[in-house]
Amino acid sequence: MTEPEPLYDGPDPFLQGVTAKWAAYLETLPDVPRTIDAILARIDGQLKAKAWLQLHTAEHGPALDKAMAAWWRVARQWKSPEELLQIVADIESGKTRAVSAEEAFPGFEARQAALAARPQAERDADMQQAIDEQTRIHDERNTQSQAYLAALHQLIADEHRYLAVQHADRRKRALGEPPYDR
Repeated sequence: MTEPEPLYDGPDPFLQGVTAKWAAYLETLPDVPRTIDAILARIDGQLKAKAWLQLHTAEHGPALDKAMAAWWRVARQWKSPEELLQIVADIESGKTRAVSAEEAFPGFEARQAALAARPQAERDADMQQAIDEQTRIHDERNTQSQAYLAALHQLIADEHRYLAVQHADRRKRALGEPPYDR
């Protein structure tokens, strides 16, 4: 059995709990400011909705710190479409070396052959398990998306109420009446 990799033990709280090797890699990437807005600005798609929900529902304190650190690490590694296109261009031009699947994932072909040699019933059961897991993940994402949309609707409704109060206050001031009683 191999020894587990040592964990990062430096002063950065956003790197606590990851391996020292992973922390060293993260430190080589472009920095992302440690704010909710900066983290969310860096992430795209469905992950942004998940991040927004987790960051805005975490209670102030350790739960929020943990969510911020986790999503900051994701944001730090996130590649924009432009960055991905540049990576592909660098590989195609030879500037960055491409590696074979076998080199990147040693033993991949042997594992694929072993999987193919299994009885059909086992493969079917595994396929059904994978389908069930994907369905569960899809349902979970839908639930998160619904919660995200509900939170956005509430935010919009709150903003409408705020603007209505401001408008009423301005109108009263313009008519010389006392301002809106808060």
